[in-house]
Amino acid sequence: MNDIVNVCNEVCQLGILIDHDVFYLAKVDSEQPINLVSTVGSKLPAYATALGKALLSGHTNEEIKNYYKNKLKPITSHTITNLDKLLDQIEKIRSEEIAYEWEEVNKDTGCLATPLRKKGRVIAAISVSFPLYRISEEKLDLIRKVLQEKRIVMEQLISQLDLEF
Repeated sequence: MNDIVNVCNEVCQLGILIDHDVFYLAKVDSEQPINLVSTVGSKLPAYATALGKALLSGHTNEEIKNYYKNKLKPITSHTITNLDKLLDQIEKIRSEEIAYEWEEVNKDTGCLATPLRKKGRVIAAISVSFPLYRISEEKLDLIRKVLQEKRIVMEQLISQLDLEF
């Protein structure tokens, strides 16, 4: 996570899915004067966060439909509350390995995330969050690239751990 922050100079977070919420396990702040305020140990609805959507990509559409039917509540005016739109995003995450979130939880912030797998099963996700005023296409490309590179490294490390999820 420190490597990701050193490259992107933005906040990096690690989370897992607990009862369809993202549970934040770790966070590394950047040296930027303005950073995302979040707390290790807190939870947010998975459908409204990039970390959560990356985690949900490991579930079937049927599982997601069964759980979220009539449960997608707006947190901001940008929160996805349409189940079909959420499933479209998750399908894209499954193919591209990158999840996005734009102002769905916090105004003026965005986030990119990628799922982390062990034996093909999504067990965690890692993200980079940023204020929108600091983002450009070049920076988004950099974040995508570093997340994809570090996903491979982290999955190799996870595969060596004798942990069952």
